[in-house]
Amino acid sequence: MPALVLQEARPAVLVVFLLRFGCGAALGAADRPEVDAGRLVSAGFAWAAAVLFSYLLNGCADVLEDRANGSLRPIARGALALPTARRVAGLLAVCALGAAWLAGPVVALAALGVLLLGAAYSLGPHPLKRRAFGAPLVGVTGGLLTYLAGAASVGGPVDGSGDAALPVLAACMALWMGGVGGLLKDLSDREGDELAGRRSAVTVLGERRVLALASGVAAAVGTAMVAGALLEPVLTGGAVAAVAGAAVVVTRCVRYAADGSREERRRPYRAFMVTQHVLHVLVLATVLATALVPTALPAV
Repeated sequence: MPALVLQEARPAVLVVFLLRFGCGAALGAADRPEVDAGRLVSAGFAWAAAVLFSYLLNGCADVLEDRANGSLRPIARGALALPTARRVAGLLAVCALGAAWLAGPVVALAALGVLLLGAAYSLGPHPLKRRAFGAPLVGVTGGLLTYLAGAASVGGPVDGSGDAALPVLAACMALWMGGVGGLLKDLSDREGDELAGRRSAVTVLGERRVLALASGVAAAVGTAMVAGALLEPVLTGGAVAAVAGAAVVVTRCVRYAADGSREERRRPYRAFMVTQHVLHVLVLATVLATALVPTALPAV
């Protein structure tokens, strides 16, 4: 069952959330002589549990549209029973809050915020998933909370008083999540979403407007990351990834075919997702290398 839960919760999404958290922690720990490893691990576990909860809950709420869209995730195909998924989601929420509390009040409040966002997106008479800009709103807010939790888990400043690298990265990636991924994610699922009564951005604005808007935001994020890298060189690798990723996203948006297969219609979103992974890996690797190199070089 753990493998089914992980598959339902979208491993690629979980990884990118942890990469955001890791970047928040790494940048938040800059110039700090010591980091409480136990607190960091507890916060990371809490964040993984909160993300798993949110996406497992979403899988429970999206059975109708997922099946209509031909999804092969465990709940949609019947491999993971709904009652079991709901019980596991509840357990994950409890684990997330408990572990987050051990990591400190800021992490606990941030984790609570993510849990509430996950519930608001999927549950209730008017879930955010049915709103045109529900996904962008949740993407932006969840992303910012993740960077905040990462910085707080190492005792880093969360009031903007530290280096500019973390605020720049968080702002650019919040725009990337909300203005690119939040718009492109529903391109391949329009039929099922409309059947379930969801008014996604694609349904409200139409595919062409969504593609044009996402392309413009992608280009803006690439430009902003370059400007940020000029201010904070530690973001240079991330800026390169942002520019390259934006170019791929725009290209795939231009070549998008509304009558293509579901896999083909998902290509712009996949470009968005891969860019996120590469960008955060490069930023994290640069921060860690910068921290290690001075201790590795002999004194002169």
